Amino acid sequence: MFRNFGLVRRLLPYLRPRRKAAAGVVALAFAGAVVALAAPWPLAMLIDSVLGHKPLPSWTGFLTDATPTTRIVVAVSFGLVLVAIQSVISVIKQWLETRLELGMVLDFRSDIFEHIQRLSWQYHDQGMAGRFIYQTNYIAHEAGSAVTVFIPLGQAALTLIGMFIITYRLGPSLALSATVVLPFLVTAMRYYGRRIEPELLKVREMEGDSMAIVHEKLSIIKVVNSF
Repeated sequence: MFRNFGLVRRLLPYLRPRRKAAAGVVALAFAGAVVALAAPWPLAMLIDSVLGHKPLPSWTGFLTDATPTTRIVVAVSFGLVLVAIQSVISVIKQWLETRLELGMVLDFRSDIFEHIQRLSWQYHDQGMAGRFIYQTNYIAHEAGSAVTVFIPLGQAALTLIGMFIITYRLGPSLALSATVVLPFLVTAMRYYGRRIEPELLKVREMEGDSMAIVHEKLSIIKVVNSF
């Protein structure tokens, strides 16, 4: 992915007309990361302050003299509210991402189609129309996801950093021991990425050739049947 980052930068002009939608998606991704980090708090409250004897946080002073049943009800209610907020953020974010991605794809396909029409007749004689159709309808569809994929990656990175900070405050040794797995994950991703990417490109080429063959054969099927 990083080797082809220059190709992603060439798609950024299609993002500029939709800066507001992109900013909204980024803001919702940040809010989703914050809510995801806060989601375990009601369970921690039940374990530490209801089943255990750990004092409640300072901002929950109204529960200091409350009964265990009241604390359970409040913790469960907070958990339901956080889940509802997270679901609403996810739905709105997915809606904005879909509009953003499909809008970029539409503009990109339009530019590709105009470019194909400007090509010389000689170029069209040498190429196969089916391949142009495949590139316009299928390959161009990846233009939107190639840009919007960085938003969930950023959200995941923010969540990971926040989880590390919270875990480090609870126990530095636990947080540091949890990061031991990261080098192995990065190595595995790089290893499989180098192996999967060439095969994926080969499959895409075969799919384009298949569509080109089908299109060429069907376009002359009347001539073939007549003979």
